[in-house]
Parts: sequence; C-alpha cells; structure tokens
Amino acid sequence: MTKQKPGWKYIYSESLKQEIAVHLKTGWVYCKDGTKYSPKEIAMLKENKTIVTQKIHNIKKTFEGEITKIELTASQKQGKEEELEIW
Repeated sequence: MTKQKPGWKYIYSESLKQEIAVHLKTGWVYCKDGTKYSPKEIAMLKENKTIVTQKIHNIKKTFEGEITKIELTASQKQGKEEELEIW
C-alpha cells in the first residue's frame, strides 16, 4: 500500500484492479499505474452513472488521453440497466 499523505483519500478500485488516490480539495484522481483523471472527467462519469472499464483505462493510459464525452446506449438512456458506481 502507498504511504498515505494528508489531503488524500486512498481506495482500491475493483474496476481498475489497483489503488487510487483522490485529492480531497482538487478532486484529481491518481492511479497507482500513473494514470490521472481530472475533476471534469470524474464529474462526467458520475453524472452518467458509469464506470471506467479496464479497456477504457488502458486506452487512456497508453495515449495519455482525456475523457471528453460519454455516449450512453439506448437501454442506459431508458434507465433499464442498473446504476453503477464510478469506482
């Protein structure tokens, strides 16, 4: 486990299979593998009640990308699928 620093919340992400750290003031999320998620990305994920899959995370990590848009499927728009937590 990472040495914990003040001002951070440390949790294990089941979907990413690694520890993540959330900065309590800024909202930035840092993953153990070095990938970062901005507060804007986290807000989009929460708003759409979705999770980051390992596949999406690996693409973001490889290309140092940014999540800019989330498109829901028809069944997700109708609320037929269960709501999922972000991590």
